[in-house]
Amino acid sequence: MSSLALMRWLGSSPRRYDAGMRLLTLGRVTRLHTSLAEAAAAPGRNVLELGCGTGALTQRPVERSVGAPGPSSPVIITGNYDLTVRRVLRGHDAWVVVAPSQGINVWCAAAGGHLSTHQVVTALKTCGIEQRVSHHRAILPQLAATGVMAREVSRRCGWHVRFGPVYAEDLPR
Repeated sequence: MSSLALMRWLGSSPRRYDAGMRLLTLGRVTRLHTSLAEAAAAPGRNVLELGCGTGALTQRPVERSVGAPGPSSPVIITGNYDLTVRRVLRGHDAWVVVAPSQGINVWCAAAGGHLSTHQVVTALKTCGIEQRVSHHRAILPQLAATGVMAREVSRRCGWHVRFGPVYAEDLPR
């Protein structure tokens, strides 16, 4: 396979691109994203994501927390749509798990198969949230219900998922 064909294949989907970059850099890109996220997510810092790329770097600082959550704070699952991650969840003390939705808003991603039960289960299993909370309860946006089966999430990973309000601003503080 020529290098041009390989690059076209990698660029055909965000998931392939991110996996290809991890492979081509021998994992260094993941370490770079983690160190940038740790520097950017320091208390009192604002982070501006310009929306260039696949959203992999945006996910790193957000997967930690919003506000000052503790072990009993809620776990909110969302897609990696920039507006939700960057602005809407501000002011909540919560853990945020960002499931890959290819940068598409939750409603469209769920309806189009880009935010499904599989993405939610994978995000919950791989993000390390189990070590940070004392419960297995998570809140999904109501508009994700078209693509995510809550019972299946519970069966596959042991997390009890409920659907919250349509708008994140309606979440209790």
